[in-house]
Amino acid sequence: MRAIALTSVLLLSLAWAGSARAEDDLKLTWRAPAGCPSADDVRGAALKSVPPSARDAKQGPLEADALVERSSASAWTVKLTTKRAGSTGERQLVGSSCRAIADATVVVLSLALVAPGEAPEPVNVTATGSATGSATGSATGSATGSATESAKRPSPSSPSDGHTISLGASAATDAATLPSPAVGGLLSLAWTPGHARVELDGSAWTVQSQNVSASEAGARFTMNGIDARGCYAVVKSIVEVSPCAGAGMHFVSARGHGATTNFEQSARWSSVDGAILLRLPVTPFLALRARADAFVPLTRPTFVVENEGLVHRAPIFGFRGSLGAEVNFF
Repeated sequence: MRAIALTSVLLLSLAWAGSARAEDDLKLTWRAPAGCPSADDVRGAALKSVPPSARDAKQGPLEADALVERSSASAWTVKLTTKRAGSTGERQLVGSSCRAIADATVVVLSLALVAPGEAPEPVNVTATGSATGSATGSATGSATGSATESAKRPSPSSPSDGHTISLGASAATDAATLPSPAVGGLLSLAWTPGHARVELDGSAWTVQSQNVSASEAGARFTMNGIDARGCYAVVKSIVEVSPCAGAGMHFVSARGHGATTNFEQSARWSSVDGAILLRLPVTPFLALRARADAFVPLTRPTFVVENEGLVHRAPIFGFRGSLGAEVNFF
């Protein structure tokens, strides 16, 4: 009887030790909102998918830190950092639900646990919606130290929150700065750290003429401009919506015609403006963009033909709109 008791205790100790070693193979920190799968669920599924004989025990335990966030009404992200034997990997996964994100994380962790040359048991998970890294179906293969490289690619509809430099070109209209509505073009350069955006653009506008009332005398106007603004993406999903505020400088030249004596007059004035910027990412490197601006000049220069009268005066406020595309450089 005593021998049976000792044997039972020994067997239970061995089983507990084996279970503890299995748990030690993966140390997971899982931070997710309420209602998501728990850390034990994710860790247990990953360990269950890779038998102990297939794990890379020589490199020590796999340490993983996962932060799950809801980025929009229909999109979830997990930022996953893995560490093993001095090697660190970082990945971001995107899915349509917290369950999909958890399933995708299980796939990545199971691949990171497996030893080189070994294949884990098939992981039968389905990540509903889009999950960066294609974490759908049966996952087999090998990976050590970090998640698979394919899981690093962002979805076109979910732009990266990293630093981005963008160069854009747009067609534009100006409703009031010149005597008549004008059309022109914009070139823009932007720096986008996360949700924030700092943008500088230059503009050139078509030439137009305006005569003094009831006279053949008038002026031929040309205009260029420089604007700078700061924006913040309050919506950053399939479509980005960013309110902006900034300031600009207008450069207008008027060459007189039709008068006894004609002169060329130039003026420049500054303005403050507010805008709404819409962006539609098409690929990680290309986005369509549209912007609507309202601006208030800080001064109102006038253009006159000597002995004839007023040709034009800068408006009290004005509106602009632009539509174009931009290329992102990461």
